Amino acid sequence: MPFPTNAFSCLLFVAALTPPDCRLEDRERFPSRAEAYAGLQLAREHRRWHEQQFPLATWRLCEWRECGRDARWCFDCWDWLHAAQQGEGRGPDYWLYSLRRLRTLIGEEAYQAGRLPPPVPAWHFPSDPSPR
Repeated sequence: MPFPTNAFSCLLFVAALTPPDCRLEDRERFPSRAEAYAGLQLAREHRRWHEQQFPLATWRLCEWRECGRDARWCFDCWDWLHAAQQGEGRGPDYWLYSLRRLRTLIGEEAYQAGRLPPPVPAWHFPSDPSPR
């Protein structure tokens, strides 16, 4: 695709790369308002717990920060979904804005499939909880 050289071709170029806008009907592919609220609460509690687990060993600090970033990302996803599902009592413009933010966070493919990350980033926890 050649690079655009005039204003009109620039607009066409940007339009071709811009995903279609969100619709309120998109909310139906995601968990309901009650499920979004429950997921948001779980993500909030996990973030609180994680912040209290500051590592005493410096060699674990990078891992702790990575877990914190993932916990924040999961929380943000569920927070924006809750807002989109009328959780904050605002109007349709805000719900659409919330859907756009959610789509930005999870990506177009996950958005179209209605896939969300879990409220707690379980991939940081070992499947075998026995002490090592």
